[in-house]
Amino acid sequence: MRTGYSQSQRLERLNPENTHTTDLDVYEGELVGPAPAAPLRHRMTPHTVLGPGVLPPHPGELPAWTDADFELSAEDIADLSEPDLAENTIINRDSTVRAFTAWCAAQKPTRTPWPCTTETYTAYGLHLIRRGKAGEFKPDTVGQYMSRIYNWQPVDLRPDLSRFKGRLRVWKKAWTDAGGEVDRTAAVTIGYKLRIIAAIDETTAIGKWDASVHLPPAQEPWP
Repeated sequence: MRTGYSQSQRLERLNPENTHTTDLDVYEGELVGPAPAAPLRHRMTPHTVLGPGVLPPHPGELPAWTDADFELSAEDIADLSEPDLAENTIINRDSTVRAFTAWCAAQKPTRTPWPCTTETYTAYGLHLIRRGKAGEFKPDTVGQYMSRIYNWQPVDLRPDLSRFKGRLRVWKKAWTDAGGEVDRTAAVTIGYKLRIIAAIDETTAIGKWDASVHLPPAQEPWP
């Protein structure tokens, strides 16, 4: 079958409304055939993995989801409503978010803090780096602030960190080379270590293991 053709046609027929003549009505027109079929395309992502003889899905194919796949029970909702961060962590996050939101509102034109674009995230990070270079923050502090803002964003709409992190690395190296000290927190503080030791129950197998790890070895008495 020939497709995609276009040619002129001369159509002739009797006019049924004119009963007094046998003249033919003549129509000039363009006869256009069906458009060629679009090439078959598949939906591919950087995460697509195909085995031998396996084709990727078509763009129109969707998973066989139903309403049940998007619903949580009342018990699930109640569990999720409980805080999942320590109180101090929540206080620090909220303080950082308020500062970021205020900065977005102060821009001309204003910026949207949630969800924010990569450009807004990067611009705020550079703003904090400039304040840090003026002596207000250390590089690690700026990194913590920006990490909180990133984690506050919706998971599927989080910004790209690469441009900000690149500038933070450059500043941190220059800052360290100039004599700045990187903050390093002890893996286990003395107070925390003492609480661990106090909670060890040496009557259990796991308690005996904890004691061997956290308690100093028994000293032999002097002769």
